Amino acid sequence: MLKERLATFWSDNFESIFAYTKMANHGIKGRVTDYNGNPITGANISVSGKGKPIRVRHEAGYYWRPLARDTYDITATKPGYYSLTRRNIQVNKSEATEVNFILISKSQVRRNKKSHTKQWYQRRVRGVHKIKDMEHSVLLHGRSDWNSYLRR
Repeated sequence: MLKERLATFWSDNFESIFAYTKMANHGIKGRVTDYNGNPITGANISVSGKGKPIRVRHEAGYYWRPLARDTYDITATKPGYYSLTRRNIQVNKSEATEVNFILISKSQVRRNKKSHTKQWYQRRVRGVHKIKDMEHSVLLHGRSDWNSYLRR
């Protein structure tokens, strides 16, 4: 009797349950890594106009944040790394938008600052983003940020 009731309940509600689980995938998802591709756990992902940031807890650097359909600026931060903001990210209604971050260690830049030029860093970081994230070829908010980035 219970088996029959459960089967009836399932057939009556399958479509709505399935639609509900699909809605859970809306928002943003991605991975936070360092320049060498190593995962960064403990990074904070904050979204413009939204309150509390989320923390990357997955050991491989993956995160997921539910969001409504809209355009957002999304920032990844972690102490000891330069923060990165990805601007005008479109979140779709149909599926999660992938937003990956490559963070650069401040200690690595300080160690190498004297031996490498600004152009060297631009080429290296641009190359990493072209390979790992085809949408963005510049790590920072634009070319004008490189001077302040290297002065830190």
